[in-house]
Amino acid sequence: MTQQVREIPLFPLNVVLFPNMVLPLHIFEERYKQMISMCLGNNNLFGVVLIKEGPEVGGIALPHETGTIAHITRVTYLSEGRMTLVTLGKHRFQLEAVTQQTPYLMGKVRIIDPEEVGDPHPTDIEIEELQATLASYLKSLLGLQGGWVRKVESPVDPVALSFYISTILRGNNDFLQTILESPSAAKRLNILRPVLDAAARKTQHELRQRMAREINHLN
Repeated sequence: MTQQVREIPLFPLNVVLFPNMVLPLHIFEERYKQMISMCLGNNNLFGVVLIKEGPEVGGIALPHETGTIAHITRVTYLSEGRMTLVTLGKHRFQLEAVTQQTPYLMGKVRIIDPEEVGDPHPTDIEIEELQATLASYLKSLLGLQGGWVRKVESPVDPVALSFYISTILRGNNDFLQTILESPSAAKRLNILRPVLDAAARKTQHELRQRMAREINHLN
């Protein structure tokens, strides 16, 4: 499959967007009001790129070269031309060239689809183990917030699961950008597995401690 090249507006942010991740945005700068108005009149798409250097507001930022296409799914218009958006991450892309600096960035990007297939996909057992660890983590996290859920659903497809875990875990932007730039699901899941294991153990421990304190308080 030929990798598609297109020219799109770019939105440098201090956030890493993953495919299938929901990202709400508040649009208040004039340049981005203009950019989003153009997108809404065209195809509702723009690129989200993590800032490598420079400010998020009021200046020109140097972006990382790997980002994600954002699709605008909902717009709420506010006073003074401001907007709130709900966007959904689509395909990853590689920035080939910046074609415009002002009033907002435009760039030629190469869509990263399909993924690199050199690495073997994780086995069904490995996927089930990751899903079980993720479910344990989310149940413990919900328990710490006073909630409870019987079952946690997560993707079976390795590509979708790798991005889903990344969206759930979050973390510092350098780590998340490394995940986004990883060429295959196998590589991403290998990076994510120990981080997910540690997060699950931590939340389970915190939940057990909280339950023990509550039992002692009742006694």
